[in-house]
Amino acid sequence: MTNGEPPPAEVTDLQADKVGPLCPDETVKFEATTSPPKVPVTWTVAVNGGTPQPVTGTGDDGNTLEVFGASGQIVVVTAALTNPISKTTNWKVAALQINVPPGPDNGRYVITDEPRMPAITATALFQGESGTVSEWDVSADFSADDCPPFGPDDLRTTFRFSQTGGNAFTAHFPDNVIRGGGISFTATGTVSGCTVSAEGGAGLVGTNPQRTDIENFLKQKSPDTYRTLQRIACKESGQRQFNAPPNGGTGFCPLFGPGGKVGLCKLPNQPMIKFGTGRRM
Repeated sequence: MTNGEPPPAEVTDLQADKVGPLCPDETVKFEATTSPPKVPVTWTVAVNGGTPQPVTGTGDDGNTLEVFGASGQIVVVTAALTNPISKTTNWKVAALQINVPPGPDNGRYVITDEPRMPAITATALFQGESGTVSEWDVSADFSADDCPPFGPDDLRTTFRFSQTGGNAFTAHFPDNVIRGGGISFTATGTVSGCTVSAEGGAGLVGTNPQRTDIENFLKQKSPDTYRTLQRIACKESGQRQFNAPPNGGTGFCPLFGPGGKVGLCKLPNQPMIKFGTGRRM
């Protein structure tokens, strides 16, 4: 102090109300203490080593600051008067990810020509700290309008089931349930006391039956019926259930014809439209 003048105002402390991991959409509140008290400070924020950017504080004296961040960011908050004080926050946000490994058919999972649904496993991955899953929901959905030009606009199928708890879930479909399109896993749980949720999934494709299997099935009929059905299946679909090559080819879409007719013999409104057994005629 010189000539009776007070000392220059200084920042004496800078505190953050949270150190993380943070809940999604949560902010960190910084508060600066000055000497003398309540002298407005100048705020800057720098993200991941970037240039500090001026920001405006809040509160009656402007000496509090709420800051948003994203997981993995390093945020440096500085409050300054004649002196600066900085606080660095290595931002960790509590989060959940669902890992579904890619399937064997260009990332998609395959419904066999038996037919049999694949077993698909999803795993919960936690960010921030360890966590737990309280509920899994699984949905297999098919929409025929994804199959132009003949996929019926009003044809949609869904099969859902769920599981309580567990940080991994293997979807085992009942033997009488064949569904294609796509499968999605949704998990809800907690990380560091924060409620988190996430979704992951994969595509499903069907397998065209072997022509020898079709012939063997048809031969169980009377000779006249066998020949009739054989000609129909060859003409209408080339003995294919799905829009893919015969004899084990895989495809996302059933082989729809005009009017939404589908299947080896292009029959309308048949149960296999659930997507698709590869056995219904």
